[in-house]
Amino acid sequence: MSNKKCKELAKAAILVLVLLAATHAASAADIQLSKETIPSDAVYKIGDTVNYTMTVTNPSEDYSFTLDVFDDLPNATTVLLENDLTLLPGESKTYYISYVVNAADITDGNHIWNTLRVEGYNNATPAEYIYSSVGKTSEVLMPEPPTFDFTWSQECNLTVRFVGVGIDPDGSIVNHTWDFGDGPTITDSGAPGAMLHQFPAEGTYTVTLSGCDNDGLCTSVSKEVRVVFEPCENCTLRLYGTFDMGAGDLGFKDPETGLKPENPPYTDPVAPFYPQSGQAPKKDFITFNPAIMDHNQGYPELSFRQCESFVQDGNDVQQPKEKVFKRMWYEKLWFKDEDKDGCWDIVMVRDSYTKKVEVCGPEDFEDVHEMFTLGYTIKEHNNDPALGDIYGPAIVQEFTYMFLDTNTMPIMIQDGSRVLIPMASWTAGDGIDSFDADGDNKRDALYVESERTVGIDIDQDGRRKESMDRDRKELSGDETLVLVLKNKLLGQGAKVQMFDHVVELVEVLGDQAIFNVYDNEGGGTQRSTMNVAIGVGEYKRFYRALEDTSGTTFYLKLIATDSEKTKAIVEMGRMFGQAGANIGANIDWNQKAFMVDGVLYEIAGIKAKDNCVKYIVIREKLPKDEIKLYGKHLEVWEPNTVLPEMPPFNEEHEIFVDVQPTWTKPESQQDKIGEKVARPPLEIKYVKEDVEERYKGELKEIYDEMKIRECSNPHPTNDEWCKEKERWLIEWFYTYPDQYTEFVLPRGELYLVTLSWYAPEASYHIWDGEEEDDGPIAPIAHGFVNRVKFWYDPSDPTDIYVNRIEGGNSTPSNPYNPHEPYNPYDANKNYEIEMDELLNAVADWNKGDLSMSGLMELVNYWYAGQKYCVYCI
Repeated sequence: MSNKKCKELAKAAILVLVLLAATHAASAADIQLSKETIPSDAVYKIGDTVNYTMTVTNPSEDYSFTLDVFDDLPNATTVLLENDLTLLPGESKTYYISYVVNAADITDGNHIWNTLRVEGYNNATPAEYIYSSVGKTSEVLMPEPPTFDFTWSQECNLTVRFVGVGIDPDGSIVNHTWDFGDGPTITDSGAPGAMLHQFPAEGTYTVTLSGCDNDGLCTSVSKEVRVVFEPCENCTLRLYGTFDMGAGDLGFKDPETGLKPENPPYTDPVAPFYPQSGQAPKKDFITFNPAIMDHNQGYPELSFRQCESFVQDGNDVQQPKEKVFKRMWYEKLWFKDEDKDGCWDIVMVRDSYTKKVEVCGPEDFEDVHEMFTLGYTIKEHNNDPALGDIYGPAIVQEFTYMFLDTNTMPIMIQDGSRVLIPMASWTAGDGIDSFDADGDNKRDALYVESERTVGIDIDQDGRRKESMDRDRKELSGDETLVLVLKNKLLGQGAKVQMFDHVVELVEVLGDQAIFNVYDNEGGGTQRSTMNVAIGVGEYKRFYRALEDTSGTTFYLKLIATDSEKTKAIVEMGRMFGQAGANIGANIDWNQKAFMVDGVLYEIAGIKAKDNCVKYIVIREKLPKDEIKLYGKHLEVWEPNTVLPEMPPFNEEHEIFVDVQPTWTKPESQQDKIGEKVARPPLEIKYVKEDVEERYKGELKEIYDEMKIRECSNPHPTNDEWCKEKERWLIEWFYTYPDQYTEFVLPRGELYLVTLSWYAPEASYHIWDGEEEDDGPIAPIAHGFVNRVKFWYDPSDPTDIYVNRIEGGNSTPSNPYNPHEPYNPYDANKNYEIEMDELLNAVADWNKGDLSMSGLMELVNYWYAGQKYCVYCI
């Protein structure tokens, strides 16, 4: 007999029993039963709990009942609610029972049936047998399984881009799995999205996307995917990087602690924009065409008050603009000075042994070289503070937000100006990605202020409320900037993001409001201060979402309340500064470094004077290995992922085409600004990281001759030599391995690539001047033997790989020549490097005027006590 037929017979039997109970003839044995759910018309889902209330009533005025009370559950089990229940005339008894809905118990497609049943007798003479039952049927919403689908498109080489979609009509997707048919599978939580996969060879593969929903229902979809080799239209660009060779003033010391900072700031005001600057990244980097935001063309939120000392056309700029400059490079980053000593504590490994080596100066590299001879190597990444400082390879993106006037010229703007600096994160794991603080799909402008202008000692440092530039020295590291979100209207339960903080309005009580303050850092347990009470006109200060008495960077102020509508108007501000802080030792490190949605940001410079500001530089750090800072895990960026971009680069935007393949002779300031064009959201993928092989070898039979002053002439002149001695030389050579990252950049524009090495052919000319104002148009500076630069076109079919060999640029001179030039640091001219001379070299290294390889060469000569020209006379 079929299951369906069985269920129909069972239902019919129950109905017969119910009818028998309802038509029981013996009035002395009548009994009243009721069974209901709470509420009675509830509709349930699998996994829900059904709460039943059941009442047994004796309606008789003359007889008592003795009963056994049963509950027949939908899962075919029976519960004895009570044995030998005695009910006196008019008495009743109520029972409560719960049941969890199970898919196997459902009948008729979407119902469950539950029965209250009694058996027993009354005390009539003779006693009468009693049997009665009452049922309750409830509707169950059957869960629908999820559906999955995907599309694909061929990328370059054997790489295919998949875009998966998972939909659950009555719940959520819990997980999904990609099986590409060529080996291991990839499982991740949540719904699928875009995925790049490189196949091992051409052919047809069965690709399966599967997943499950929150009801435990799982489905899959499979498709045949034909993979062919396609030459890359988007070629890769390789950038090389190494330890501590990024941007900024490498000799800077934190003014508060006297220690070297992990992230050197800019102290040269043109350094964020000029590739030839000594403070530009020391290794390879990319300069992008800058984005432009124009008040009159889509960005009405901008409103600038020009500083009085710089006013040209009045106090208010009629057509304010913002330009956003962008750089990118790869670096072995020093994330945190764990032991607060200003030294880079690197970890060296050999087999299972580890050893910490402190590198406070070039002399400490002696220990590193000694460890090399013992078979140790440098650990490329360390996330264990017990072993050493926190460091590892990372991609650095730098965004400089600069303020412009109507003529697109940089200006200093005053406190009270409205600017667009992104402050929110709405896409998980992407860091700061929006100008929209509250999720209403509208940009929120921020006001540029200082402690002095907002009237709050935000950091509670005991000083008077500070202006933007305390010492009136540009880019000295003491600059601060308060970005303020003013007069924000919040309804009950509404949340607002402000960089690394989230504010939620809980309740309005007259002239007081209750708030929850959370951190927006991601990467672990969320810090919070709950039920913060603030009165109108009052404010509270926070350090990483905790109310504190020092080191605070964020304030929340209540402006007004409307208790009838449970709304409040608030002001909130975030203080930035301490660009040169050592974040392991400086109590105000959080002014410089902060995390949003698992991404680390650091302030690298604020160009300010008094209460006026021209630009702010923000660096975005994207580690490739696990990094934990102050209890939070940073997002790890794997190959074939799209890098996060700060607005406006991550949305449709306009750029000035400043990177050009031709030369322009400027006749005005506007000729020095590129044409404005529209661009789609910027998508950069890093596709590979590797280390170049280290080559070593030798060249034999290098001919050389040595002049000897042995001759018959008793009075030879300086240029007179009487004998020659011929010799063969052997040269040992090697190249240092360089770690690199390969990127795929979008087509449609050119990118300026500045390399780490110098060449005699690399020259530059700097143009300035206008006919009317500055005299004749002509280059004002030029130079040769400079850093190599080229523009890169991603649509070029040839990959560009730039391989750098560490060391000098010129051909070595003859080591036997007594007139060999002295090393520039050999002040005593004895072909030896002595301590005072080495210290001069260290000073130049700190200033960025000497490369690490050049310094290490001098260190080795000094340590070994060798002449750098061993055969010189």
